Amino acid sequence: MELIYMLNSMRSLHTKFLLAAALLTTSSTLQAAKFWPTSPLIQIGDDTDIFFDASASLSLNDNLFSSENKVSGTTVNVTPGFTLEYGKDSPLFVIASLKRAQINYYGGNNLSRLNNYQDTISGTVFIDQGGPLKFTLKSDYSESARNDNLTQLGIDGNSIGETLVRQANYNHSIKTDYRLTEKTSANLIIANKYNRYLNPTKIRTYYTPPAPAYVDTYNTNKLSEINTKSIELVLTYLPPGDLITYGLSYTHDQNDFSPAFYYESIQDGPATTSRPSANSDVIKSVKDFYGFTATGRLTRSGKLSLNTRFGFSSSTATKFDKSNSKLTGLSYNFDLKHQLTDLIEHSISVGRSTAPTPNGADSDSKTYGYTISYSATDTLVLNLHLNKTDVVVDPSVITTMDYNLEAVYNYNSHLNFSAVLDSLKTSIGATSYQTNSLVIQASFRY
Repeated sequence: MELIYMLNSMRSLHTKFLLAAALLTTSSTLQAAKFWPTSPLIQIGDDTDIFFDASASLSLNDNLFSSENKVSGTTVNVTPGFTLEYGKDSPLFVIASLKRAQINYYGGNNLSRLNNYQDTISGTVFIDQGGPLKFTLKSDYSESARNDNLTQLGIDGNSIGETLVRQANYNHSIKTDYRLTEKTSANLIIANKYNRYLNPTKIRTYYTPPAPAYVDTYNTNKLSEINTKSIELVLTYLPPGDLITYGLSYTHDQNDFSPAFYYESIQDGPATTSRPSANSDVIKSVKDFYGFTATGRLTRSGKLSLNTRFGFSSSTATKFDKSNSKLTGLSYNFDLKHQLTDLIEHSISVGRSTAPTPNGADSDSKTYGYTISYSATDTLVLNLHLNKTDVVVDPSVITTMDYNLEAVYNYNSHLNFSAVLDSLKTSIGATSYQTNSLVIQASFRY
């Protein structure tokens, strides 16, 4: 019965995807109108342009909460925003973006309690004076409300109920590129990223006697906020007449873990609102990677190219009780791309990484991916993505299978459309869930 339900869901969404793709192609007839202006919304002098940058999407999902108990939902996402560009093609180029996403859920279920707003702020500064030294500074803040990205932490959808985990994500980095000689260069990246959980949702779980009647908890009880500081140094060399750039890479990551909002209240029993939560027993983890990189064309025609990172990683986790766990092993990522014809391109990727988790366990992650792209016309591209991820976190194994079919239509420099059909199946030990979705989006920039 479950297989029949899954096939019916996929068949229904597949039909809707084909209709959406057909609508994208028929919209090309509007191109003849050519009523779109070429200038930005506001232009200040010769150096500053301000664009209205917005998108709108409709999402149909048969498993909104990513759990065994499926609840279907429809999402409308409207994202108005503005982007400022200063000094394009000059030694100092600045891009700043501010957006707000208004998300509404509706359908056959009472989902209005999930309505929320999300903000996104980002900025990028490029400094290139024409010499051997270049700088790129990036900083962004984004909010999200979802729970389908928590499987890497071993959190299944059932444990957080029919809620969405809301969090704020911060990313800051500075990249320095220095050309040592005509064929050699050095790249240094210093980055800091971290998350904060927002407005946790209270979950009430009922029990049968003689247990307490119910227990109240937050949906963030099992989660940790992670602050990651990274330093990456890459030395690259392009041999004379060669097509491949070789490099040596060193990366140092430091992860500081702190418990998310924690709450527990037992009817007729003690109430707890303390931090840290019981599962957050890791203070810090440190990981070092030493490796080799190779990027470029494998053939003179350029139809076959490689992007690889291969090396050895070593990580150590320090717990609150001062005990340590150490994990070492190979870490790699191979991405091989091939131009099959003038219209078809495909690629295959294989990767492995090891790292400690917030609860002190060792994590061994392996990924496998295949992508094929077909340029149907000058403006329409069809993509198929197949991905499999196996994460071993003793004693659990988290397996994720993802099938993604995408159509992208670029109407002009101002407007583009996309339709994405996605099927995701996740297994955590004996627990598994499947979710299928169709997302239709339009993006507008003027």
